[in-house]
Amino acid sequence: MHHQFGFYCWKGGSVFKIIIAMKHKILYVFLFCSFLIGCDSDSNHEGGDATEEVGETKRSSSKSLPSSTGAKAEVIVVCPDSIWEGAAGGTMRSMLSGMQYGTRNESWFDLFHIRERDFKEMLKRTRHLIHIYPGNTNQTQLVRDMYASPQEYISIQYTNKAALDSMIAPAMKQAFLRFRQLDMDIVRKKWKNKVWPVPKAMRQNGIDFLLPKSFQTTVEEKNLVVAWASSSRADLVMFVSVRPFTLEQQMTFRQEHVIAWRDSISKLHIQADAPGSYTQTESDPAPERRLTKLGPHIAIETRGYFRSVGDFMGGSFINYVVIDEDRERMIMLDGLVYAPNEKKRNVLMELEAMFESLKLQ
Repeated sequence: MHHQFGFYCWKGGSVFKIIIAMKHKILYVFLFCSFLIGCDSDSNHEGGDATEEVGETKRSSSKSLPSSTGAKAEVIVVCPDSIWEGAAGGTMRSMLSGMQYGTRNESWFDLFHIRERDFKEMLKRTRHLIHIYPGNTNQTQLVRDMYASPQEYISIQYTNKAALDSMIAPAMKQAFLRFRQLDMDIVRKKWKNKVWPVPKAMRQNGIDFLLPKSFQTTVEEKNLVVAWASSSRADLVMFVSVRPFTLEQQMTFRQEHVIAWRDSISKLHIQADAPGSYTQTESDPAPERRLTKLGPHIAIETRGYFRSVGDFMGGSFINYVVIDEDRERMIMLDGLVYAPNEKKRNVLMELEAMFESLKLQ
């Protein structure tokens, strides 16, 4: 039997229609939009009068390498001043250090420029490295654990500036994805032996992910779990909600349904200090959405802000709606951060790392 169902996702207010066709557990996704899931490390890009070569390697001797250094989202860029100050440097900054939606003017990455002569042994151990230099060919190399471990090293060799200008955007797309993934992998590794088994209601729904021991379950129902984590710097709330779907529901699933779903839960279970207060999604600025994946699962990601009704409280949230076609259901995973006067980028990354470990049975 061959059947189809559809749903919508949004980015910056635009609506994209996605048709998902299933046959014998094979999932085909047709995206009638301008962005793609994943990346292509073998694409050729014309630059000047030459063709770029892209290679990806992983050092086999990583066990003997020193430990990498550097903080989350910190990137060292090694390149000539003329490149940093020119068009290629501008592209690099716009793609890596643009504002992360859902934060208050925090960039995705912090970029630090150094010259080739200053690229010494200590800096070579930085967790995220971009190395741009002139040479005899146009080539981008993506190397895991080049000088330290764990580390992502991206080198771009170029013959002329015109070639580099055409190479830089595809390389920075790779850098963005690989640097983010490495940071989340490190976060999850640090959680080893510091996670709870997920609540029974989630296990009965065949839902599992890494839940740090800092979270305490406050609501546990058949299709809903809410948990809180508090520290001196931030309060975090996460919830998981499960709803069945039908073909007709999927064909009409729109932007407002995601917000209405999360607001219906936060109104009941995420109150502020004042009696009768509750949180809801902030509409100005409106949330930003994109199609993504949590592990192997297709998901709609929504980032934005929340505010309290009846109290003075607000913050950032990240939300995923996962389509579980095997069990004909939708799963919402939501995490919000209340951290007045504190940066939220790295905390949101930890919530993302938690949800990305999702496993469905």
